[in-house]
Parts: sequence; structure tokens; C-alpha cells
Amino acid sequence: MAPVKRIFPKIQMLSMAVGLLLIPCLIAHCGHKTNLHPPAPRRVATIPKLLADVECETIVLSWEPVFFDNKGTLLESPADYLVLRRRGDWIEIRTSETPAPTPSPNTLILFDETAVEPGESTPIARPTVHPPEFAFKLIGYLPGTQDSPVGKEPANYKMIFRDPGLPGIEFETAEKYKPPKGFPPEKTGADLDLLPGYSYYYKVQAVGPGRLTSDPSQALEIKYFDIPGPPRDLTAEPAPDSVILAWNPPETTCTGSQLGRIGGYYIERTLKDTPDIFDTIGTVSVSDERIYRDGSFRKDAVYLYRVRAFTLEGKLAGLPADPVEISTTDTFSPDPPAVLKTAYSSRGVHLLWEPSPSGDVAGYRIYRSTGTDDPFRPLSADELIRDSGYIDDSVVQDQLYRYYVTAVDDSTARNESLPSPSVKLVIP
Repeated sequence: MAPVKRIFPKIQMLSMAVGLLLIPCLIAHCGHKTNLHPPAPRRVATIPKLLADVECETIVLSWEPVFFDNKGTLLESPADYLVLRRRGDWIEIRTSETPAPTPSPNTLILFDETAVEPGESTPIARPTVHPPEFAFKLIGYLPGTQDSPVGKEPANYKMIFRDPGLPGIEFETAEKYKPPKGFPPEKTGADLDLLPGYSYYYKVQAVGPGRLTSDPSQALEIKYFDIPGPPRDLTAEPAPDSVILAWNPPETTCTGSQLGRIGGYYIERTLKDTPDIFDTIGTVSVSDERIYRDGSFRKDAVYLYRVRAFTLEGKLAGLPADPVEISTTDTFSPDPPAVLKTAYSSRGVHLLWEPSPSGDVAGYRIYRSTGTDDPFRPLSADELIRDSGYIDDSVVQDQLYRYYVTAVDDSTARNESLPSPSVKLVIP
């Protein structure tokens, strides 16, 4: 048994030595089976939101500039921007009640020899349906400017890119990119135009100093059509409590081609002092009468109104009608009180009347005549009576008096109504 007892201390010492050797290995994650995640590489921050508007034969993109990298550090210089686009599927918008719109002059036409109406010998022109594009192409390079307002509110500054159908080049969005000399190339043919009736998809990628790139923005889909031309014969007429607009529909698209189905109309308004800042104040459905009543205006102001038709598909706003100007100074008289009654007491002549039904009445004036041939004169020319009753304590006995009442509105002009029915009495 003695040899066995001598072995145990040696085993214990060996175990302690192995444990001491394993401690540094454990500290250094020696033999660790979990995948470690290295920190994300430095990139320019992604554009948060891409916006688009459709103009005549043009799609206009806008976005807020990027000032920081993905770690929140301010960029050393303004970022540049790559604009990417692909064409999607053709959108079928016609119905059995709506004829196929005539394509714009820049649209390729395919003549279908088999599609001939009965009694006609001319083949029907049908627009060529182009296959969709599945890869994004680079169509624009928008350089940042040195006066980009770093540190200011991004909402006060926008990057703008106009796409009239620029040709694109194949491009991998992940690569560090230097645009080719003279990019973008000039438009050289009608086949480069935007094709009405197709979906287009856009992305924008920021390029920072040292060709440091961002992830592309989220793709934005635009259903592109030739937008409607301007509505015709727009008029604006004042009414006691509103401005009444009326118009006729546009005859063609903005390119002069046949107009397809429209969804309705946008009503826009601005003060004359700010003619470049129109706000949309309402919509009118295409199924409704082409009349709009605006009762939300400010009195004693001068406004400009205009109307745009919008497409049924995508609600793309068309060209605006020429603005019409109108003053909202109130020139309409309120309705008069309908009934006037009198009674006499020791205090004088009591006058009572029903209030005017008009909603803008500021007060009333009482007119009195002494005798049958005496003209009516106001009892309170300078001060309006706010109630619907009054006591005339300036009467004398044995005298004939006649009275009537008018309503006065709260406008700057202080428009006055017609007289109420007159009454008369003799003071006993």
C-alpha cells in the first residue's frame, strides 16, 4: 500500500499544473466554439427616405442629404449620390368602357395586322409591351456641394434629381465606385424616354470621402403615366360664405396624346403674396360635379386658386390650370329681420324683432320716422344694437311714429341688410 499512497500526491500536483495551464487558454477563449461578431465596417449612413414626383415626361426624386456615417460620426466632406433605376412590368389600366389611349410621339408602336375593326382597313396601333428589367442600372451621379448645410436641420435642404429617361449602365451597388468621365451620357434617342404605363423602381446610394459608400436606400416604386393636361375654363365666383370654383376637364395628356381615365381633381390655393406655395385644400371625385365650394378662406384677403386632374392609377397630379385671382372681401348684405313688433309703456316704445338668419351679423340699426312724410333716420347710427330688442324713450304724446330695423354684418365694409317690415303707432 505504500507505493499507492506515494502516487496520489503526484496525481494531485499534476492536476493542479494542468489547471494552471488551462486558465490562460480559457481567458483567451481557447477552443471557444461560438462565432464571434466583428464590429460592422464603417459606411456612410443610408438615406432614410426617398420621395418622388411625376412631372410631364420626367420623374423627380428628392431626399435629405446624409451628413454622418453609420456610427454617427460627421463626414469629413459632403457626400455624393448615385441614382439607380430599373423598369418593372407594364401596367394594364384600360377597361372595356375606356379605349386604349393614343401613345405619346416617343412611344414605340406595334401595328397588329389582325386587329382590324369591322368595316375598317387600317390596322389598330397598339403600344409595344417592353420586357421588365431585373437589375438596377446607374442613371445619375449627383455630386455634393461644399455649401451643404452640415449641422442644420435636414428638412431645410433637399437633394433633387430629375430623370427624363436617362440611359443607364450596369453597376454593382456594393462596389466602391468612381463615375466614368462625362457621366451621365446625353440622351440620344426616343427609346431612352420613360415609357408611360410602366412601373419604375429607384434607389439612391451615398458616396462619402475615400469612396466610402452607404447601403442603397429602400427601393421606391413609381407607376409612371403621361399626366393629364391642365383643366380648362377655370372660374372663381364669390358667394356669401364661400368661393365657388368651376372648370371643364382637360382634353389631352401633358404630351398632347389622348387622355386616359382620370380619378378626380386636386383643388389648390395660396395667398397672392405667396404665389409659389400652393396648398391642396380638397379633392373632387371624377364622378362628382366639377364644382368646389371653399368656405375655409380668410376674409379680406386676395387668393389664387388652381385645379389639377389626377390619374386614376397612382393619383399622379397633372398640369395645373392657370390660376384665377379672387378677393374675399365681403360685399354681401345679411338677411334682414323678418318680423318687427312694437308696444308702448310708460318707459317708451318697446321694439322687438326676430334675429337675422345670417351667421355674420354684428348688430342691428333702428330707423324711425315722425309722421307719414318724414324720412327715416337711424336712432343709433354710430353704435350697433347687439340684442333683438330696444326701448325708444324719446317719444312724445300724440305723435305718429314709424320704425324698421336692419342687420349689419361683421365685415370690414359693414354691409347692411334691407329694411325689415315697418311698423307704426301713435303715442297716446
